[in-house]
Amino acid sequence: MSVEMFSLQTNNTRLVWESISQESINSGSYLASGRLRIKPCRGTRVRTVFDDKVYKVDESFSLPIRPLFEQCTYRLSLKSTAGERVAVKHIDSGIQDRLFHIPDTPEHIVGDINFRSHVGFSEFEVWVENRQLYTFEVEVFPTKLDYKEDFELMMAEVQEIMAGLAFEYLKSTYIGGKIEPTGQQTNLEWVILFEHILEDLKRSLRQIARNPIRGLRRDEHMQRLEQISKVDGALRRAIRKGQGKGQSPIKISGLNLKAKYFAAKPQYSLDTPEHRWLDFQLKKIQQKLSKI
Repeated sequence: MSVEMFSLQTNNTRLVWESISQESINSGSYLASGRLRIKPCRGTRVRTVFDDKVYKVDESFSLPIRPLFEQCTYRLSLKSTAGERVAVKHIDSGIQDRLFHIPDTPEHIVGDINFRSHVGFSEFEVWVENRQLYTFEVEVFPTKLDYKEDFELMMAEVQEIMAGLAFEYLKSTYIGGKIEPTGQQTNLEWVILFEHILEDLKRSLRQIARNPIRGLRRDEHMQRLEQISKVDGALRRAIRKGQGKGQSPIKISGLNLKAKYFAAKPQYSLDTPEHRWLDFQLKKIQQKLSKI
C-alpha cells in the first residue's frame, strides 16, 4: 500500500513522494507536522497542492506536511512531460545510489528512499537536462521519540558539536594569522583581506544558520502535578511545606499533595555565548565597512 504525501509540478515535470511501508505511515505520535521547503531557481515556478489548496511558488516557501521518519521507506518518482532527461541529486551517496532511470526512459527516474538513522533536514535537487529547476527540503524525525518537543530538546544538547567546526573555521579565517612588526593597517589592506575570506565566511555563516547552537534554559512555571516530569529538591521542599495550589486526591507518606506546583521546565534558546560572540564580530565588520 502506498500513500502520496506530496507532489511538485513545473511546466514540464512532475515529482511525487509516497510512503510505501506501513511503518512510514504509522510511525511516531507527533503533535506537530513535518515541513517541506521549496526553493525554485530563477525562472522556475513550482506548483504544489496541500490541504486542497494549490500553491504556485516562485520563491522560497515552506509548507506543513505529514512528518517523515528515519528507518522508514519512501518512494520518489520524477517524470518529464516533455521527454527530457531528468535527474535528482542528493549529497548522501546511499540515497543517490538508489535513484535510477527506468530502462530506456531517461525522462523518468524512481527510487526508494530510506534515511536510515539520519534525522534533521535533507535536501534534494531536481534537474532537467543540464539545468537545475528547484531544490526541496524535508524534515526527518526520529522514530524512537514521541514528541517533537523531546526531539528539539535533544538537538539543543548536541547542536554545539555540529556547529563547532564551522565556528572554528570562522575563527581561524577571521582572526588567525602570524604576528609581525608592521605599521598601521590601511583600509585598502583590510578590504583586500576581507574580500579574500568573504566566500568562506558566507559559507560558514550559512552552515551556522542551518544548524545553530541551541542552549537549554530552565524556567519555573506553575504546572499540573501529572505534567511534572522531573522531581528535584525544590519540588520536594514545596510538598513538605504544603506549598502549591489547588487540591489533589493523591496522598504520599501522609502528605496531601496539591494540584499544581512550581517546577522547572527546560526550553531551548538561541541566545547563547557563541551567538552573542558572532553577533559582536559581525557588528565590528559592519562598523569597519561603514567607515571606509
